[in-house]
Amino acid sequence: MWCVVMFDLPVKSKKQTREANRFRNHLLDLGFCRSQLSVYVQYFPLASRIASTVKQIKTDLPDGGDVRIISITDNQWAKAIRFSKSEPAPVEETPSQLVIF
Repeated sequence: MWCVVMFDLPVKSKKQTREANRFRNHLLDLGFCRSQLSVYVQYFPLASRIASTVKQIKTDLPDGGDVRIISITDNQWAKAIRFSKSEPAPVEETPSQLVIF
């Protein structure tokens, strides 16, 4: 499963900008990759891990922030169409990960 986090954060003051950057860094610390400025994605080989990650994101959301989290299958992610400078660009490959039980 792919977990997609999309968000809007207020950045009208220096404090809000700092909080927005802290939130973005928190997503990176959780293992997400930046797809766009306010869109981060992560591949989860086990869908059960998504629920705990959602809780961590929820507790770290800055005041006034709005977040939307969706989960999509690897097949759906592979069918995504991506353009870069008006030209088709390849969809990111599923990362190889070591899963330890």
